[in-house]
Amino acid sequence: DVDLSDVWVDEACEVVGGLLARLHVVAPPQVPRLPEYLAPHLERMAARPAVPRRVVSRTQGLARELLSGGVPEALLHTDLHDENVLWGPLGWTAIDPKPVAGHPGFDLRRPPRTPDDAPLSPAASRCRARARVALAAEAAGIDLDEAFAWTLLRAGVEVSWVSETGSADDVSLHVALTKALD
Repeated sequence: DVDLSDVWVDEACEVVGGLLARLHVVAPPQVPRLPEYLAPHLERMAARPAVPRRVVSRTQGLARELLSGGVPEALLHTDLHDENVLWGPLGWTAIDPKPVAGHPGFDLRRPPRTPDDAPLSPAASRCRARARVALAAEAAGIDLDEAFAWTLLRAGVEVSWVSETGSADDVSLHVALTKALD
């Protein structure tokens, strides 16, 4: 099977955005809402020693800000990573959703990486990360400022997730991405 990890990264960003534009419909009432979904993750991240305090503070602050207003209740995939986007007879298809209702920007996740992504200076990393978010957001029809804010929130939550399940290198990678997006 061909998945997005086999595709040039800029094209992968556009594919993800295009899929999100199709997937984001009004969520049915039985789907969990994003504030309730995120609450336990946001609470646990403060207790994880591998998560830098500045990431905890920034992520929790963004969550308060972004979740306090009337959040759109689009049906989110929430797990749209490279291996969950497959090429088939109907074109690109998303598999294995973890449905939640919330703002479409939360589905942007982190910008895709490719094995040939070499370490860059902080300025170049920031430029590359922001360009990838912009490509996906444009294809998805998501306001760019909102896309950056929601992607930064999501990146902070992912720092917490990988601190529990990943290696120290995974945590460092996600912390660097959070810095690049901020």
